[in-house]
Amino acid sequence: MPKAAAYVPYTGPVVTRAEAKAAGLTRYFTGVPCPKGHTAQRGVASYSCLECEHIDKIARYGSNKDGYRDRNIASARAFREANIEYVRERNRLGSLAAYESRKSYMAAWVAANAEKVRESRRARFAAMSEEQREEKRVHVRNRRARKRGNGGKHTAAQIRDLLVRQRHKCPFCSANLRRGYHADHIMPLALGGSNDIGNIQLLCPTCNDSKGYSHPIAWAQKKRGRLL
Repeated sequence: MPKAAAYVPYTGPVVTRAEAKAAGLTRYFTGVPCPKGHTAQRGVASYSCLECEHIDKIARYGSNKDGYRDRNIASARAFREANIEYVRERNRLGSLAAYESRKSYMAAWVAANAEKVRESRRARFAAMSEEQREEKRVHVRNRRARKRGNGGKHTAAQIRDLLVRQRHKCPFCSANLRRGYHADHIMPLALGGSNDIGNIQLLCPTCNDSKGYSHPIAWAQKKRGRLL
């Protein structure tokens, strides 16, 4: 049920109905309170106080008098079904506009509360199950690759399947990955590598930290002593 907004007296300039009608306006303001005490604009066509109309509309909606609420709901549902793509695009643009309007404020708030934000994120991550953590890691990798312009994406299910195919072993030092692993881009994103599952291997933390953003062949030759 919609709620009535707090009443705020109108303080705009006085405009007679004749002046408003001549100017093509739909509202006018006499400066004189209505019989119910509202200092508000009035409708050019109805003469009535707009604050009174709003209160009456809320009351009729709440009581569903003469099926008023049911007709509104049915009308809104029919419009959505007949214009589904328009509604989705309108909602998307509305959400985007709201996000853009708050982005600078949120960025400033996060910067001013950096430690608080980090602690909150660490606490949420610690409370997650291992499956949820992998979903989070995958989301971060996909988003990072998308921002960099690298192609490809992968899923948490593909990571779990890769872990089984690697027999839970690091391909370079054979460490047991059940103790922990890092998803490594074989050809680093920084060197143009894809984010597709075909360009990912699971390494133990030590090997992954050693590899960093190195070219896979150069790293294997210099750091691992491989002859490639």
